Amino acid sequence: MNKNTFFRIIGANLLIFMFLTVNIMISYSQQKDTIRIKNKKIIIIDEEQNAANDEQKARLDSGKVNFERTIDSLKISIKVFEDKVEITTDSATRIDISKGIAEMEKQIAALEKGLESIEEEMADIETEIEIKVPKQEDNMDKDDFDFKWHDPKKFKGHWSGFAMGQNLFMSQDFNFNLPESADLLELNTTSSLQFDLNPIQYSIMMGSPNLGIVTGMGFTWHKFSFDNDVILERNGEGVIVPAVYEETHYSKNSLHATYLTVPLLLEFSIPLGEKNRPLHFGTGLIGGIKIGSKVKTIEDGQKLKVKGDYQLNPFKYSATLRIGYRGLTLFADYSISTLFEKNKGPELYPFTLGIQLISL
Repeated sequence: MNKNTFFRIIGANLLIFMFLTVNIMISYSQQKDTIRIKNKKIIIIDEEQNAANDEQKARLDSGKVNFERTIDSLKISIKVFEDKVEITTDSATRIDISKGIAEMEKQIAALEKGLESIEEEMADIETEIEIKVPKQEDNMDKDDFDFKWHDPKKFKGHWSGFAMGQNLFMSQDFNFNLPESADLLELNTTSSLQFDLNPIQYSIMMGSPNLGIVTGMGFTWHKFSFDNDVILERNGEGVIVPAVYEETHYSKNSLHATYLTVPLLLEFSIPLGEKNRPLHFGTGLIGGIKIGSKVKTIEDGQKLKVKGDYQLNPFKYSATLRIGYRGLTLFADYSISTLFEKNKGPELYPFTLGIQLISL
């Protein structure tokens, strides 16, 4: 598999990752106040809303009683007037009484319509399914991870902290078999380590508190310990090559490089359990600027440190994939850029597997 094919695969996976992220966001983007299940509306009401509904029901009950009393009074009045009509012989009086009865009947019809509206409104309130939502402090302990699904101010990425990992070398065709020009640079993997200290983090929410962009600043220390008795030196063309001297034996031999790093990560979280503790996923790029490098050797008990640039690439770019729970994060970093400058040293691509132990 060549490098172009690899990056096409990476690009396709990133698109799939973003598609899944958007779908997860859509599935959780419903309004928190209303849910529909098979055309039935469930209204989620907190304590204050529930109290307001109780007060409204009391007002409707009182209005209903008043309407019913008024209707009964009008019906009694109509009965009285009808009795008067029967005993009254004066035609003018009978006409006036009949008009009064007709007017009261209109009032009764209007009141009965109002009574129907009140009863419908009361029925709507009574058929709502009320789910009381406890206050956040009731289900969130102070020591719990500070995450609230509906709080837009609480998105927090997972870059800051202290991390360590194991360094490996990969060749251009993405396997761990080193090219012939670098076969002497086989690593002692147990002591080839990476340490990260990331003190600065900035999280940018993207429409929902479980999705955002994370950036910041940090420092990375690479240590590449060699298994063979080699020393890095420039040949006549200024190219770094591994050199071997038969009379030389190193008990320790390592290349060290320090970088100032800046990430650009896309991260989303899925809250788990009753306390919404997040399972988080992230991917993106980490850029680095080399701020120092040296070779350390121990020969016959004699320690030697030699500072120099060793034709190391002054800039590095790594693709990263990260997954974690709360403050614990596992990560894999693959360097897109070579360890040494182009045509200035063996073509090697650092690869690191590690764990972030502490979240700042």
